[in-house]
Amino acid sequence: MFEMWLIIIALISWCMLHLNNQRSIIIYAPFNVVKILLAVVVSVALLVFFWNTDINNDIRITLIASLLVVISMLKEGISQNKVVKLGLLSESLQNIESIEIEEETDYCRVQFNKSAKNSYVLNLNCSKSELLHFLSSSSFRGNIIQKINR
Repeated sequence: MFEMWLIIIALISWCMLHLNNQRSIIIYAPFNVVKILLAVVVSVALLVFFWNTDINNDIRITLIASLLVVISMLKEGISQNKVVKLGLLSESLQNIESIEIEEETDYCRVQFNKSAKNSYVLNLNCSKSELLHFLSSSSFRGNIIQKINR
């Protein structure tokens, strides 16, 4: 039972730490419904397959399943000095070498290149001009590559 309380306290403290990341996001990415539904399905599968008669194991499995759902619902986007991906992974804008921006009809596809083989993409709810204005006032000092839609 002591182990269960340690897990609960660790999860609550983890949530409190990442709440600050969530509050600092200025430009958001839209919610990905597929990601949330997939996390819910995996969580339910965990509960179905690993449910036991031991209450301690059941509580642990329930905590892990709820953690999966919570992580899938965290926001993604850009704050003043970092990029928040998956709600909890954050990368400083100063460590990013270049950013490629491609404007679509209702969002901007932004690729953050940390090195030649290390990059990730976010679809942000903003226009290209808003994003360029934001990046010029942020701590980003790398190259901005603007792709033209054809």
